[in-house]
Amino acid sequence: MYPLLKVCDQASFESCDLNVDYAFVVSIQNKGVYPAVLRPDFRGRRIDLYFDDVVEGPTAPRPIDIEALFAFARDEWLPEVRRNFLTFRTIIHCGAGVSRSGAAALLLLSLYFGSYAAAAIHLYRTAPQVAPNALMCRLIFEKLGPAYGPDIFAALAEGKAQAT
Repeated sequence: MYPLLKVCDQASFESCDLNVDYAFVVSIQNKGVYPAVLRPDFRGRRIDLYFDDVVEGPTAPRPIDIEALFAFARDEWLPEVRRNFLTFRTIIHCGAGVSRSGAAALLLLSLYFGSYAAAAIHLYRTAPQVAPNALMCRLIFEKLGPAYGPDIFAALAEGKAQAT
């Protein structure tokens, strides 16, 4: 009874069979490529985000980016996945499939499970390569608050330990 979610790099995203395998896409590209859309052939629901894999500076993720991802997850992704998690598979990508996509997956999974800890365990079990972007994690915690757990970073560490 867990959401089917794949975290991958850009090359894997560009070569997969999106319209057969996935209903949702979270596409994260560097800020400098805006407004380019990867895989415009995708017919499902998607969100395109543009920020770099950094923790400070003008190209870093911003609260508005987390708000956009949250709104997408809450209004589009979560209702469908709760109804039928097997049908509504999701792919999340960034350049390397490690940092930004890992943090984005953490946000979606936190909403699904209602807990940073449960989200982190599922994330590391399905995508052990991730190392979620620290700034995005801080922004996610600012958005969701302690209702999902007292410390998002402790939840990540515990989730990684439990997943192995």
